[in-house]
Order: sequence, then structure tokens, then C-alpha cells
Amino acid sequence: ISSFLLKEDGSLDKLVQNLEIKTPQKGFAPHCVIPSPDNKYLFVADIGGGRICRVNFNEDDGTMIYDGDISSNNFNGPRHMIFGPEGKFLYLLNQMGGAVTVFKYESQDGHLQEIQHISCLAKNFQGNNHSAEIAIHPSGDFLYCTNRGPDNICLFKRDKGNGTLKIIETVS
Repeated sequence: ISSFLLKEDGSLDKLVQNLEIKTPQKGFAPHCVIPSPDNKYLFVADIGGGRICRVNFNEDDGTMIYDGDISSNNFNGPRHMIFGPEGKFLYLLNQMGGAVTVFKYESQDGHLQEIQHISCLAKNFQGNNHSAEIAIHPSGDFLYCTNRGPDNICLFKRDKGNGTLKIIETVS
């Protein structure tokens, strides 16, 4: 992953750093990089390595230091991630698994504690699926996922207190 300085107009300026992260599997394939709400860490969904990589981020100079992996037996193609507006919970969409993995975020050390893994497919769905996108409503009350197998959107109700999800419906 790379970090750049920004010009005043928001366009890219000089390269600060290219950070190469090794993986013992297929090869590093970052699909999504998001900053933590406090901007102390970057979280990288490594779809090739089947993990989330945690990177210490220095927002003053843009430098990065690899700080380990978050792994789970529930990961099946980590694709996109989003933090809830409270900054306490991270939601990971698993591309091949058709599910969302929910984590509690610990800002003091960047730890992600897995608290839920929930399908974003209808119970009666049969066939191949690749989940694609994840988004949270501006109110923070709802989370949406798209599925490219059944070509639908899954709608969840979010519990803002504990971060967990409850499926409401899937809509085609």
C-alpha cells in the first residue's frame, strides 16, 4: 500500500512510502484500505491472504508500519469494510462467504474483537454468490450489503450500543 502527501487542492503530491506486506498464501491482494476513526491505524482487507492487516499510521508524516494480522475462521474473501458512525464497530463484508463479520474496535491498541458473523443471503438462496459492497445509512441505524449471485441488497438493523446486526430483509 502507498501513502502520499496531498496538495492544498486535495490532489496527490509526493510519494511518502510504499509498504509491502508479505503473506504466506496466494500473495498480498489488498482490496480495501480504511483508516480507523482516530486515524491511528489503517485496516487492509487482504482478499488474497484471507485476513485484515493492521498498519500503524502516522498522520503527521504519512509513514506506515505493518502491525500484524486479524484472522478468523469466518473470513471467506475479505472485501470491503466500514466503521459505524460511533467509531466503535467495524463491519467486514466477505465476498465469497456472503456474510458480514462484526468487530468491536479498541482504539488504544487497534485490536479488533470479533463479536458477530451473519449471513447476508436469504435463507433459501441456492447457488453462487459474490458479495460486493457494504454501506451504512447516515443515521447509523441500518447497514446494507449487495450480493451479485441473487442480485439483491440485504438490509440489516444495527444495534448502536453493541454493534450487532439483525437481518430485516433482502430486496431484488
